[in-house]
Amino acid sequence: RGLRQKGYPVTMIVHNAVDHEAAPWKTALSRFQLRQADRFVTHNAALAADLRQLVPETPIEVSAHPVYDDYPEPRGTLAREAGLELLFFGLIRPYKGLDLALEALAASGRDDVRLSVVGEFWEGRDQIDALIARLALEDRVTLVPRYVTDAEAAEYFARSDALVAPYRSATGSGVVALAQWYARPVIASDVPGLAEEVEDARTGWVFPAGDVDALARLLKTDVTRPAAAALGPALEAQRAHLTWAHFGDVVLAGVQA
Repeated sequence: RGLRQKGYPVTMIVHNAVDHEAAPWKTALSRFQLRQADRFVTHNAALAADLRQLVPETPIEVSAHPVYDDYPEPRGTLAREAGLELLFFGLIRPYKGLDLALEALAASGRDDVRLSVVGEFWEGRDQIDALIARLALEDRVTLVPRYVTDAEAAEYFARSDALVAPYRSATGSGVVALAQWYARPVIASDVPGLAEEVEDARTGWVFPAGDVDALARLLKTDVTRPAAAALGPALEAQRAHLTWAHFGDVVLAGVQA
């Protein structure tokens, strides 16, 4: 606000316009902060629509989330031991739908799949443990319930054939951007914020949000190691396009000389 008063143009990069666990006071604070911007840069049309609801008068530029190109190359320390290696990565929160992935894995009937769940639990660890036991998935699910280093993350992505992102809601995903860096396809729900980042049958697979049966059918019929490998050229082209240099150009385009 002070910079604006001194005549400096202010561009805000917005990842979330509304908190995932929304409350009236959070919305009021967000609106106050957002009104201090001359211009927004955000990552997808759904986020832009949220912003227009809060501050309709401010210009918005949409530019896809760049890939995280500062992560290390993997050394190949984790061997693939299942016919299909899936990865669920990042902070584990209810809206990210880990329970849906587990239910779909059980419903798929496949016993040649390993799902690696790597990340700190925000909440719900006991419920997930109970669900794994109830679905008899102990032999198909590997839990790494902690923060992992960048080097460890590289190994888990290298071992995986695809990332699973069955989010109930999303405004975008840094985890998807990380999968794109490692050229791994994403199995994503069609929520706004993910559907724009994953092109069905080209850079991953998309299914209706919350539809366990649809995700189970994908796992049973479409998602295989050869099918994931066949998406490699499209994923490499996507990685080459989603650079920080491009995103920087979009941000700086709003700066007047």
